[in-house]
Amino acid sequence: MLLEAKTRDCRGARNGFYRKQHSKEFKDKLRELFKDRVGEKNPNWKGGRLITKEGYIRIWTPHRKPKRTFEHRLVMEKVLGRALKENERVHHINGIKGDNRLWGGFFSKINAV
Repeated sequence: MLLEAKTRDCRGARNGFYRKQHSKEFKDKLRELFKDRVGEKNPNWKGGRLITKEGYIRIWTPHRKPKRTFEHRLVMEKVLGRALKENERVHHINGIKGDNRLWGGFFSKINAV
């Protein structure tokens, strides 16, 4: 008689591999060990800039929520001297999403949604 392979339900598995589940205590211990390695203190720090797959630039802003903010919004807030409202949208007039310069009329349009 052949042995039957025991199978497990793997609803949470990705690509057919099982993910190891760590205990809450273990995760808390790791969090405590590495709590000081956030932002610039992390050895993998690359300046806090991230280019999204859509082409927008996001900047690390630890004093705000969300922690990463679109650079074009930060630039427009500095120009206006106030925080943008959630329903205000900044548009890149030249269509280049990573171009956040002000001079030359590259972007300046704000629409309230």
